Formats: sequence, structure tokens, C-alpha cells
Amino acid sequence: MPRAVACAYPARANFAALLQPISRTSSRAVLHGKYCVLLCAYAQVLRQWKSTGALDVVSRAVQLRPPTLVFPVADIASLAPLAGTGDAGPMPLRDCILMKPRSTVADVCDACKRAGLCAGELVRAEGQAVIATPGVPTRVMRKDDIVDAASAILRVQTTKKAEWQKHAQSRHIG
Repeated sequence: MPRAVACAYPARANFAALLQPISRTSSRAVLHGKYCVLLCAYAQVLRQWKSTGALDVVSRAVQLRPPTLVFPVADIASLAPLAGTGDAGPMPLRDCILMKPRSTVADVCDACKRAGLCAGELVRAEGQAVIATPGVPTRVMRKDDIVDAASAILRVQTTKKAEWQKHAQSRHIG
């Protein structure tokens, strides 16, 4: 039996059939008229232990080093969301971005650009805690400042890219 081979299965495969023992002479099983090459070692683990344990490992890793939650907003006073591509309407704290621990303001701005929430270059950022203390003003943050619980609500201000700049950038990239 092969130890590791590529696994290709039809979209509507019977996954219970994948866990059944297969013939030692052939590493292929017929599922709904299509051939499926199995990962024999994977099938053995699933038959014996019912799980690979990957979910447990990832869950424990997240427990050991939880992500930083960042709420990008257009206005800190009203908590209005960034104008981007949100479908939920103008709800306060509509968007939440999961960031790696010790991420910077520049990392959050890049994540907002990838999500389509803003465009252009970072000009200014202001941070505030989710549970704001009365009398404590918002904190102006530099692009290399680390985002944490004290600055979880982040007002990101960027330059506006003109339409011709967007097209010029896409021509140079691809």
C-alpha cells in the first residue's frame, strides 16, 4: 500500500466509503463512478482515532496566543464603520478584523485595504479602548505603534486614490 498519494475526490463523494478498508492490491476506490485515490495513512488514522487532532492543536494554539481584535471605524464618536464594502449598513462596530498579536497600525491598514474597507496610503490613525474610560481622550497612533486592547477601536484615515491611480497600479502588478 502506498504511504502518501494525492487525494482527489468528487464533490459529492460518500465520505463514509473513504473510511472503509480498501484492497491491498489497489489504492483506488470507486465512488459514484469516479476513481478516488486515497491517502491510506490518513484513512487509517481516521478509522482508528476518528480524528487527526488538527482542530485540537489549532484551538490550543489560539488559546495560548489569542488574536488581537480590531474594529476599524470612520468616526470614533459615533463608531460609524468605514465606507468599504459592508452589506450590513451603517451599524456601529460593523467590522472586526482578527490580527496577529503585536500587529502594528500599518498592518491593520493593509488588512483594511485587502478587505476593501479603504484605499490609499495611511495618513493618520487614532485608537480607543472598546470600554472607554470617561475623560480619557483618543490616542493618536503612528504607523509602527502596536495595536492592543487599549486601541482596539481604530480610526484609520487614508489618502484617496484617484481612479487613474488604481488602473495604473493594476497594470504594473500583473
